Amino acid sequence: MWKLLEELVIVLRRKLSKNLSAKIFILTLIILLGAGAITFGFIALVTPITYTSVMTSDLDYKAKELIDRLNNSTYEEAIKLVDKFVVSISSNMVVFTPNDEVDNNMPSIEIVEGETNFFKMTVKTRGDESKLGIIEDVSSNEQNNNVDNNILKSYDTVTISNNDESKLAVGYSDEYTYNSVHTAEALTYNFELSDKPGEYTLQLFPEIKPVNQAVLSLIKIAPWLLGCMLLFSFICAYFYSGYITKPIVRLSKISQKMAHLDFTYKCNDIRIDEIGLLGKNLDELSTRLSNALDDLRQSNEALQKDINLERELEQQRLSFFSAVSHELKTPVTILKGQLTGMLEGIDVYKDHDKYLARALMVTSRMENLIQEILMVTKMESRDFISKQESINLGSLLDDCLIVYKELLEQKHIRLSMDVEKNVYITGDIKLLHKVIDNILCNAIFYSPEGANVDILMQKTNEQIVMTIENSGTSIPEESFEHLFEAFYRVEKSRNRSTGGSGLGLYLVKLILDKYDTKYLIENTNNGVRFTIIFS
Repeated sequence: MWKLLEELVIVLRRKLSKNLSAKIFILTLIILLGAGAITFGFIALVTPITYTSVMTSDLDYKAKELIDRLNNSTYEEAIKLVDKFVVSISSNMVVFTPNDEVDNNMPSIEIVEGETNFFKMTVKTRGDESKLGIIEDVSSNEQNNNVDNNILKSYDTVTISNNDESKLAVGYSDEYTYNSVHTAEALTYNFELSDKPGEYTLQLFPEIKPVNQAVLSLIKIAPWLLGCMLLFSFICAYFYSGYITKPIVRLSKISQKMAHLDFTYKCNDIRIDEIGLLGKNLDELSTRLSNALDDLRQSNEALQKDINLERELEQQRLSFFSAVSHELKTPVTILKGQLTGMLEGIDVYKDHDKYLARALMVTSRMENLIQEILMVTKMESRDFISKQESINLGSLLDDCLIVYKELLEQKHIRLSMDVEKNVYITGDIKLLHKVIDNILCNAIFYSPEGANVDILMQKTNEQIVMTIENSGTSIPEESFEHLFEAFYRVEKSRNRSTGGSGLGLYLVKLILDKYDTKYLIENTNNGVRFTIIFS
């Protein structure tokens, strides 16, 4: 049994240690019950003291008024004054003569304690009409409820029975009972009469019996009062703990979401106290963390793209150098064979003039290839800076066409030009010359005899559009995505007599990308068209 209780206590402690609402509920309940108990004890303890002070003060006030009237009054007048005073108080009272003897002619009240904390009160009065002013102070006994306050008429001594109303009669034997009688210190007053020598003394003994009855009543209702306090404290603690902990629990749940990097939940609290401020700070922290994570995520994505791009560029470099090695290997092998044959005097190579001319041609091709490779390397360098100058596109086109004038005549190609004059752009004239030269070379070289080459250049708004279209040919659809790759050729044989090195369009792409210029190559109904849009 004890072991089970210990385990139950341990479980409750664990739950309380993890539950703020339960902690505040129990703490509030204890505080309210403690405050109620302290209040109850304070009332029970302080009420008699306070009542005694009030009763003594009130009795002292009445006694002083009586003394003021008694001074210089006659003996008979004094008896009447004291007679009226007696019926207005509920304390022991006695009058002493100048010889310090009890004056039996004067009215008096004598309260004597009886059995079981009860007492007997004898009221001794004189006069035509005397009333028992303390009859309303009866105890809780039901038989005290019907006592008439107007029973004293022209009697010297009257006693009231607590047990039987029918015994209300003249005499000294019956008694009136009160619970828990206590008296305070005696109050003493001196007065002088006009017709009697010496100084008389009036003594009063205040009592606090009604207060003791109130305390006993409080003790009797203590269990009911405790139940009400417990119920009230339970209800208050329940709502108070809910009111206090509800926003804190909500903030705790949101912080748990934030700990798992979920920033979708917000407090949106309209409170303006510290809890509301905490909620706003939590929302602001959530927003900043969310933005920081978004920035970090974007940075990581950008970094990943850069890494992938770098890997792709590295792969392109490897492919490029592999292709360069292949492209250089063939002419070098040819050149080596021709020179070796001539040096060794082989029959075919005895004609030195013929094969030296061929060797020179191979060397020229190698030189052009090396120049293109150097340009590609230069363009791919991050430190590359091009010259910026104003360029007349019309004049640049004319300069490029001069080189191909004889080839156009040999292939009977018809050239058509519709070019606006005095159209200028800013850039590196050597690089743009290389771009236009490569495009014109492809258009003329790959066109059949008798084809047309149309060049159009016009300025629209802030853009300059240049198109070069050659007829009689087309590009296979599967080749479009590879046209701007290094060393790619549509003609797979890679014969020098039917194509170039495969670096021309690759250089065009590098140069135009440097200038952020849009370009497009496409098949048309007549042939192939290359479009450049300068902005």
